[in-house]
Amino acid sequence: MQNSLKHIVGLIKAVIIVAIWLITLSVRLTAQPVYSLLYEPSWSQIAGAENLLTLHRAVVEVQGKFLPAQLFDESSDWTKAAGIAYRLSKAILLDNNIEYLPMILQHEVFGHGARFREFGFQGSSYNINLGPPYGNASGFAVWGRNKRSLTETEDIAAWIGGVEANQRMAQTTFLQWLQHGQMHYREMLTAILSMHNITLYALTTTSGDNADIDSYRYKLNAFYRNRNIDKTVRLEDIQRQVLLNLLNPWQYFIAYAYAKEYTWDAKEEWAFPMIRFGEVGYLPSLRCGLGVFGVEGYIENFLSYAGASGLVYYRQTLDSPLPAYGVGMEVRNVSINSWLTLGVKCDAWLQSTMQLGTEDRVSEKTRPGISATALANVWLPEQNGYRVGLTLHAGYKTRGFVQSEPLAQGVTIRLGIGFAQALKNDTK
Repeated sequence: MQNSLKHIVGLIKAVIIVAIWLITLSVRLTAQPVYSLLYEPSWSQIAGAENLLTLHRAVVEVQGKFLPAQLFDESSDWTKAAGIAYRLSKAILLDNNIEYLPMILQHEVFGHGARFREFGFQGSSYNINLGPPYGNASGFAVWGRNKRSLTETEDIAAWIGGVEANQRMAQTTFLQWLQHGQMHYREMLTAILSMHNITLYALTTTSGDNADIDSYRYKLNAFYRNRNIDKTVRLEDIQRQVLLNLLNPWQYFIAYAYAKEYTWDAKEEWAFPMIRFGEVGYLPSLRCGLGVFGVEGYIENFLSYAGASGLVYYRQTLDSPLPAYGVGMEVRNVSINSWLTLGVKCDAWLQSTMQLGTEDRVSEKTRPGISATALANVWLPEQNGYRVGLTLHAGYKTRGFVQSEPLAQGVTIRLGIGFAQALKNDTK
């Protein structure tokens, strides 16, 4: 184990160096946040996050032409109060539900649903309710038909798929913001709901409610018992561990920007601060996630440079009898020239071997695994401040658990259309 940990430390150093090097390859072009509509037969969590965020931004752009952040001059106290009342009313009656829908659809259809499709279920169904004042902001996924029973690790993965997918959606949003150094007010609520879905879910769960978190705890404890492991995960343990998410700086940026920059000042975008090393921006973060072998802690390092964005992370199980470790990086929007941007997503891990499909019980030795996906956008010339192009994700993964990826080994292919909006010169 000591040698394995030394290898992991070495991998972390190498991943950080490679990520910074890839980001600094980006040539100086106009900073543009990139959105994509992707096709993938399994409709994975990654494709779901990209597609829902792109469709949401399209709705926001259209709506903004009719209901902008500011309707009239607000130079007096009375007009300022009226402007704030307008923005709050717009949020309550319209915006909040438009921002809520991507999060709940990602959770149910592209979270649990992605795992259902991965494991061969057919005819699964989903129930989505709007948020206040039109509904109770709830949803659920119903297992479809399957010709086989799930293995224990597959069962656990299906139960945690919702919060896992929401964390992927939050990451995707942060990487888009990093590409132009600003966050848009209409994406803030979606991001914070996605980021804290696991937190709110855990803290509001009661023992025996059979929802995601309690079922995860139950399945995990059964998994341990069946291996003669003397370990019981309590609900209180998970509720304490998810408090790690309070050390994520993005939520405090969002709270300030929405209250001050948008609600008070009527600005649509806010340039958030980062630690600067020359022209490379850096932002550290901590968070908690659910894994098939136990609750995991993440150390995340966000990077930006010349329109490119990056994420380097280290993860490990927290208080688990089956320790698992992982490192990874994701680099996006490295501008090679005016028509080509590249990226990469790589992960490496050390964890117990999983039983998948109809195979017999496997020896649960700790084994390494890797995944690597190349990301590419080929752009047409810019027209009226926008660019459209072909998007391709192509890669390969070995067997193992890594957030939002299939459990089994296999090839990854996603094909679609990319959209890039030029950075505005003002924040109004």
